[in-house]
Amino acid sequence: MINIMKKFTFKFLVLAAFFMMGNILMAQSPTFNLTFQVEMAGVPSFNSTTDAVYISGPTGWDQPGTNEALMLTPIEEGGTVYSLTLAVEVVDMVMYKYFIVSEGVPNWDHGEWGGDPNRTVYPTGDATYENVWANKPMSVTFNVNMSTATEFNPATDAVYVAGTMANMWAQPGTVSAFMLSTNDDVNYSLTLLVYPGNVEYKFFRVIDSEPSWDHGEWSGMDNRTVTVDSVALDLNDYWGQNQMNVALDGMWEMAPMAGALGVGPGMGDISWWSNSADDVITRGCYFDDIYYFAEDGAFENILEDEDHGFETWIEPWQGMDPEGCGTPVAPHNGSIAATWSYEASNANSGSLTLYGVGAYMGLAKVFNGGELSAEGTTAPESITYMVTWNDTQDTMTLDIAIADPGYWRFILVRADASGLNDNEYQVMEVYPNPASSVLNIKNHTDLESLHIYSVTGKMVLQSNDIDGTIDISDFATGLYAISALDKNGKKYQTKFIKN
Repeated sequence: MINIMKKFTFKFLVLAAFFMMGNILMAQSPTFNLTFQVEMAGVPSFNSTTDAVYISGPTGWDQPGTNEALMLTPIEEGGTVYSLTLAVEVVDMVMYKYFIVSEGVPNWDHGEWGGDPNRTVYPTGDATYENVWANKPMSVTFNVNMSTATEFNPATDAVYVAGTMANMWAQPGTVSAFMLSTNDDVNYSLTLLVYPGNVEYKFFRVIDSEPSWDHGEWSGMDNRTVTVDSVALDLNDYWGQNQMNVALDGMWEMAPMAGALGVGPGMGDISWWSNSADDVITRGCYFDDIYYFAEDGAFENILEDEDHGFETWIEPWQGMDPEGCGTPVAPHNGSIAATWSYEASNANSGSLTLYGVGAYMGLAKVFNGGELSAEGTTAPESITYMVTWNDTQDTMTLDIAIADPGYWRFILVRADASGLNDNEYQVMEVYPNPASSVLNIKNHTDLESLHIYSVTGKMVLQSNDIDGTIDISDFATGLYAISALDKNGKKYQTKFIKN
């Protein structure tokens, strides 16, 4: 009798444990109503009169065409957006892909793309996912250095990323797939599949596993932003330092001063060669070149237009010997579409990458690891420069290694604000440049009026009494533009940097 009771008790406990586990699993696997929509406009292989759109994955990997419950239908009659709502049991994530089924014949052959990856979402409730056919997600690695997070405790804190990835902003701590991992308690990393387009994101601390929006890098909107296209990305951020705080967009040009470009055996060492103050005038066709960064990520070398002249500096490897002003030579003539990206290392430095054959900063011949030559070295598809900013971010210094040893340095200033790129103006010579207290005007003793403008276009000085020197000791650090008129009506212009 005792043995029977023991067996009964044991079976009861096993059954109780089984049911308890079942309840736990059920609690961990909620069911959400998920709506999947896909835009089919412009898909050449799709015929709306003979073809159907199916989804596979959310409720199991049924062969497309075998289960009509997985067929999407147009949202409106004759429309191109196909939609289907499914009740999906969600464990952690949902994977899926869209397929075309032609003439009602089930098959796996007509998916959005062959093989991996599948589309992946991380539902935390009812949701709608708006997709475009064949808009294939790309691998994006989010890296963040936590050394700048003063309150961070790796023993109690986890690092999460939240953003528009997978069509959602998931509260930090609620979706484990958005938690970054680390090997050293400083550098945290996570790779996700992200759909092409502009993606916003931000990093968050989750303390003691408690989901919360309260411990982000900073409060408010101003999210980090990255453009995902057809290549995998590796993002490198520092906690609390938003790379978009760097206002790179706009027009830039070489600083009109001695030493604006130079080369030497080490970074910052331009002892092998550097431009002189006279080069600013004799190479005027180069110093008026514009490097344009658009907000949408486009980049352009503006070398020949009505406002900035129709020439640039051409070297022997480009077919001009001796070197001098000449017509820009392809592909370094701004004719090829190019893009740019910037990644911050800290508040004052980072890396700038130009994508597109022929896109460049400073000198066309310079690329990572070498220089183009007369032998016809192929121009690279991308170039990356190390960037250092001044405090007001209106001057950037670019360094690039060309050999071991060997570095080029380029100093650029904003060209937007001065508005002085006018063919009616002649170049005014000033020194020293940069200057800290007194700016001297060279060979201009007959000036009748002079105006100085800040980088924002605000006039900071107006004078009709010019004795050849200008006191700039009270000026804030940054870039300034000078516009002057002599007694004969000639106009002069230049720019200088106050350090």
